[in-house]
Amino acid sequence: MITEVTADILELKVNAIAHGCNTQGIMNAGLAKVLKERFPIMYKEYKAYCETEMFNPGDIHFYRNPKGPNIINIATQIELEKGARLDYIEEGLKKIEDSYSRWGINSLAVPRIGCGLGGLAWRDVRRVIYSIFGSSNLDVRVVTKPH
Repeated sequence: MITEVTADILELKVNAIAHGCNTQGIMNAGLAKVLKERFPIMYKEYKAYCETEMFNPGDIHFYRNPKGPNIINIATQIELEKGARLDYIEEGLKKIEDSYSRWGINSLAVPRIGCGLGGLAWRDVRRVIYSIFGSSNLDVRVVTKPH
C-alpha cells in the first residue's frame, strides 16, 4: 500500500525511513544531513561501508535503530555532483521490497527520493515506486516536506 503525504518525515510513526545518498561517505545536505546529525552511529556505519567499498550504486545499508525508526540508506548516486540515477533507485527499492519482512518492518517512509538534490523528475521516480510497492504488503508513505 502506498500513501502520499505532506509531513515531516521524522515525525511519522513508521518502522523505517529510506533515503538516497552517495557512495562517497558524505552526508552534508538535505535529509541525509539531518539523519547524519540525529543518528551518528548510523552515519559511522554508512561511512565505513563506503570506505571499504561495500556500498555501491543500487546497494542499501540497513541500520537497525534501537531507539526509533530504522534507517535505510540507498546508494542513489556515486558522486554528489553527478546526481541520482533512476536505475540505482529502482535497484535499491527492489532490495527493500525483497528484505522488509526479514527485517521485521511493516511501514516505510521515503521522501521523493532523488528528486531534490539528486535532480530526477518526480514523475519518473513515482512510477518506479508504484511499480515496486504498488501491490506490496509494506505500508509505504511517500513524503513531501511541508512548506
